[in-house]
Amino acid sequence: MNAIGSIYKAPARGRSVLPGFTGGTLKLTDNLNKAVMLTTANAIMVTNPGADKLRMTIVPTTGLFSGSFIYTGQTKLTPFAGVLFQDQTLGGGYFLGPNGSGKVELTQ
Repeated sequence: MNAIGSIYKAPARGRSVLPGFTGGTLKLTDNLNKAVMLTTANAIMVTNPGADKLRMTIVPTTGLFSGSFIYTGQTKLTPFAGVLFQDQTLGGGYFLGPNGSGKVELTQ
C-alpha cells in the first residue's frame, strides 16, 4: 500500500483547486472510468454522463470532495468521498459498495 500527502492551500477566488488540471479521469475501482472536466468554478463535470448517475462536488475551502453513483447491478446511489492532492495534481478517496470498499481516483 502506498501513501501520499501534501498540504492543501485553498485557492483565491477564481483560481483552480488543482492548478494545471483541466480534465482527466474519475475512476471508481472495478466499476466506472469516466472522463471529467474541472470548470473555472471548481466544479467537476462528467463529459459523458450515463445511467450510473455519477456526480462529484468539491469544497474549495477544504479540498475535500464527495459524490455518488449507481453501482453496477444496484438501484440505490452509492456515496463516495475523498481529498485533493494539489502537489500531485490528483484526488483520492473511497466508497463502500455492495461487495466491500473501493478506491476513487481523480487523475489527469
